[in-house]
Amino acid sequence: MEEKRSVWWKIYFYIIILINILLLGVLVIVDDALNIFLLENIFATIYMIFIFIVYLISIVGFYCFIYIKRLFFKEFWQYLFFILLIDFIGDSILNFNSMINNIETKWDIVFWTILIIMTFFYFLALYKYAFKLSDSFWSQDER
Repeated sequence: MEEKRSVWWKIYFYIIILINILLLGVLVIVDDALNIFLLENIFATIYMIFIFIVYLISIVGFYCFIYIKRLFFKEFWQYLFFILLIDFIGDSILNFNSMINNIETKWDIVFWTILIIMTFFYFLALYKYAFKLSDSFWSQDER
């Protein structure tokens, strides 16, 4: 019996894609936005580029989870999951104070709540893809 994902996962995936396209558009349109990759420290710049590439690869993993496709191998996705999780936790800890200080209206609270919920489901999908799919899924031959 072939497993299928809920239509809600697919809707969520396309919302994530739309948000990423809009953010990329902002990076291209706003003059100073691309300076996020031109930090004063070369190591910080390398880190930002690395995390950006990891995030783009994770979107492909999210697609593979939704449409039940195999790409690379199970351990690759497990390592990628932990890299993203550690980066998210580290960024959350480092930026928590500024996030709290910038909350001025109830809409700011709504925005951050939605962002946290969306991030949770993104990590849930990557977790399920990396850890919960059966070993037979990862070992079957390509047809």
